[in-house]
Amino acid sequence: MTNKGAFLGSMILGASVLLPAPVAAQTASDLRALIEAQAEQLAAQARQLEEQTRQLEAMRQRLDHLEAAEGTAEVAQVPFEGEPAEPPPAFEVVAPETPPAQTMPERVITSGQPEIEVAISGHINRMINVADDGDSTKTYFVDNGNSVSRVRLVGTGRIDETLSIGTAIELGIAPNPSFRVSQDNEDAGDFTDQRIVQAYVDSTRFGRLALGKGPMAADGAGQVDLSGTSVIQYSAIADTAGGLQFVSDGDLTGISISNVFSNLNGSRRDRIRYDTPSLAGFSLATSFASNQRYDGAVYWAGRNDTWEATAAAAVQQPNIDDVDVRLVSSGSMLHRPTGLNATFNAGRDIRDGRDYSTLYGKLGVITELVSLGPTAFSVDYDWADDRPINSAAAITADGSSAGFAVVQDWTRFGAELYFGLRWHKAELRGGDDVDDILVSSFGTRVRF
Repeated sequence: MTNKGAFLGSMILGASVLLPAPVAAQTASDLRALIEAQAEQLAAQARQLEEQTRQLEAMRQRLDHLEAAEGTAEVAQVPFEGEPAEPPPAFEVVAPETPPAQTMPERVITSGQPEIEVAISGHINRMINVADDGDSTKTYFVDNGNSVSRVRLVGTGRIDETLSIGTAIELGIAPNPSFRVSQDNEDAGDFTDQRIVQAYVDSTRFGRLALGKGPMAADGAGQVDLSGTSVIQYSAIADTAGGLQFVSDGDLTGISISNVFSNLNGSRRDRIRYDTPSLAGFSLATSFASNQRYDGAVYWAGRNDTWEATAAAAVQQPNIDDVDVRLVSSGSMLHRPTGLNATFNAGRDIRDGRDYSTLYGKLGVITELVSLGPTAFSVDYDWADDRPINSAAAITADGSSAGFAVVQDWTRFGAELYFGLRWHKAELRGGDDVDDILVSSFGTRVRF
């Protein structure tokens, strides 16, 4: 007899002993039916539980598979071909936590060549200038010439761990650029510039060789800057409002801010350029362009827990009338714990006649005032001596300029909000007296 049968038999026997014979017989029959029905229900529930267990195990296996797939996903890291004239970030920024995956857009960039990784980036940099030229005050809506709006496309192919090839295209797109707008030309039109169109080979052992349009070796040697305010204030002070003309007795002179001030930084041209690998923070660069233009530069950068510093110097043969050689240098230092920083630029055109010299200095501080990101403040002063204006009329200019700037970084979205105030003064040798120009600037740069 099975355990089930023994159990039923004992239950029935107990009932027959306790009850009279007719009643006991009826009760035993009913009790047997009830117990058998309950046994069937328990068996059905056991089958349901077993089926649910199998389903849960299948779901667990699928979840393990999905988590393993997410853990092995990789994002391609593409070298960034940045604007060579602009300084690197003032300090390291910790990226915010990534939102849940379902809230982020899918990022897919494909290449026509499977071995080439492609990256697209750039920024928009729009600004409002309010300028008082001593005769009138006007408002200008411009693209900021300190760092014009642009789009950049970089392709990189890795040959092995030490060698890679690449291409870079960077197109400047600046409606109404600030360095062209003037009192008699408030809508200067669209400015499009093929800033970079080059191919290059990178070797960790031998350096980089680039061919095409791009920065000459000296481009950047005159404006290294760790202040965090270069988007509105740096050594090329004429970029912010360089097209505005000085006024004499209520009349425009035709002499603009950019005619008086220049930091003598290098340029971008169709050239071949070579950069050495970095050794103890030092790297050398040289380039050769059409029309017998050539230059050479040395760059250095270093940092520790307390200090960050960078410096550069260059010698240029720009092939400009009356200029024998052009010298330029710059440097910047940041005290990381306090955010205090200092920046300078010095340049000289050695000429057949009187040399042109320029000297620039800036003091600043980077703070954490709001949760959006760092806030940078700075003041600067620029001095220009004997800048040739009109060779035929023997007019040269001495200039001086002072400014204040504040830049609020919005780290999460790669955006900056900025304000600048700059005073410009010019003294014309052999020309008329001119009024000073005061410019207030408000704007934003948003990267993508």
